[in-house]
Amino acid sequence: MISWLRTISVPPLAALACFATMGLLSSQLIDAAERVEPVKPVITPSPATTHITAPLDAEGYVDYLAGLNQHLGRGVAANENAAIPILEAIGVAEGNVEVMNLIRAELGMPPWTPGSMQMFSMGDLVKERTAKYSDNGVVVDSASQEAESKRILDQNGPAMEKPWKEADFPEMADVLKRNAAALKVLAEGVKRPKYFRPLVKRNPEDSLIAILLPDIQVSREFARQLAMRAMLHLGHGRVQEAKDDMLTMHRLAAHISHGGTLIEGLVGVAIDSIAAAADNRWATNPQVKPLDIAAYRAQLQTLPAVGNFADQLDHAERYMGLDVTQSIARGRMTTTALTNDQVMKADDIGSPLRPERLMESLIGLSVDWTVAMQTLNQQYDQLSGMAKNVDPRARDQGLLAIDAQLRANKADAGSFKTVVSSVLGGNKGRGKNMGSTLGQMLVPAVVQIFEAENRVRMRRLTTITGFAILEYRAVNGACPTTLNDLVPEYLPTVPQDVYTGEALKYTNDGAHFRVYAIGKNRLDEGGKTFTANKTWDDVGFSVPPQP
Repeated sequence: MISWLRTISVPPLAALACFATMGLLSSQLIDAAERVEPVKPVITPSPATTHITAPLDAEGYVDYLAGLNQHLGRGVAANENAAIPILEAIGVAEGNVEVMNLIRAELGMPPWTPGSMQMFSMGDLVKERTAKYSDNGVVVDSASQEAESKRILDQNGPAMEKPWKEADFPEMADVLKRNAAALKVLAEGVKRPKYFRPLVKRNPEDSLIAILLPDIQVSREFARQLAMRAMLHLGHGRVQEAKDDMLTMHRLAAHISHGGTLIEGLVGVAIDSIAAAADNRWATNPQVKPLDIAAYRAQLQTLPAVGNFADQLDHAERYMGLDVTQSIARGRMTTTALTNDQVMKADDIGSPLRPERLMESLIGLSVDWTVAMQTLNQQYDQLSGMAKNVDPRARDQGLLAIDAQLRANKADAGSFKTVVSSVLGGNKGRGKNMGSTLGQMLVPAVVQIFEAENRVRMRRLTTITGFAILEYRAVNGACPTTLNDLVPEYLPTVPQDVYTGEALKYTNDGAHFRVYAIGKNRLDEGGKTFTANKTWDDVGFSVPPQP
């Protein structure tokens, strides 16, 4: 438990100031000061301090978990909540029965018990097929086990990239057969219009950052299996069934991406990327007719957008940061536990203080935690305001500037000047430094996050444009000369690249074409994306599809 100084009188404070001036401030020196029983920190709930003022727990602190779940679940009835059938189809994720049943209980679902529906994963298949190389759980033939695992897993990628039949990839066909019931529940469930997957704690004193999301990562495996099954359908000439599986992927992506956390947002983006690659392969298959493409394009244009990062930053990420600060103030969490670092050792004296070590020093002093919360809350206000900018280029430039400022603040956090100001600045000064330092540690990499949103938007837009080009070619016998030829019969306007604000790039040699956005690096790489060259980052649709 963190020790608190009830009140620091002038002599001890002066002594600590001298230590700081000499470069000798350390957690050990502060800990050696007069020890008293912990005093409950005063945090005054207000929009400026805690962002939300209710609900409160029994000790009068904001219950951020309950507040976040209230926000996420507002207006979502059980019969319209896609999370319920998604969780039913998954069963137990990563073997974590406890967490999965806590989530199910929040949703009014019966607990999972052996014999309930359970997704069969690639990992399950590998474990089953390599069991013969183990004896009572101990591997006895590691070389054979590794070779068998590789043989099975190496089928996964090719089965997602081209039409196939059961004899081509028998293990993949086995996985799909075993998961037929779960995939059916999933496909029907994602047609529901809303999504609320509650966050749960295993222990009452857990902070929000300790919450587990085992089912969210597992949902990506469903996407890979649906992509494989879509190509299996194409291998048998089942064009509509393949399209249905791709629509299921897109709907799953949209739902998962609208979960509470940035992790859910990013997993949703990853799922939609798998779906977009399948779209490209499906539309360029000779069995797919122009009317099929036109019908699918119309459906894609009505699907919900993937990504909810601005809201996730404004609520879940903000609440996690404020909840961590509140937990430290309450003595429920040390900053050492937060950073996985040790407090300053004797041989560190005289060396620059890292932010986390500065905080260990600050915690030994009296801190105005209301000011700390206000300071952190203001950082989230700034981020959230910029994230909601409807102009993506202005948003991205603003986020870059904020990121640069955070980096500069972090570099300054362990400076001699900051240490002295923390000691001499009084409770409010220490509170401000605490909130600023926690912000440097807890604010996510927003630039990269919104880059993911840009890419998923461009994948959807270039796919729809690519479909329109295929429709035009089927009617006119040749690809359009420019994208203007698609307006207004196939597209309402010429689509714009989110990165440049200009029209999408389009190349056409008669037999092949590419329509693409130039990507984050602002270099026109001819529509080439991450393949052999890791630096390519164009985003687009091509005929033939890229590997």
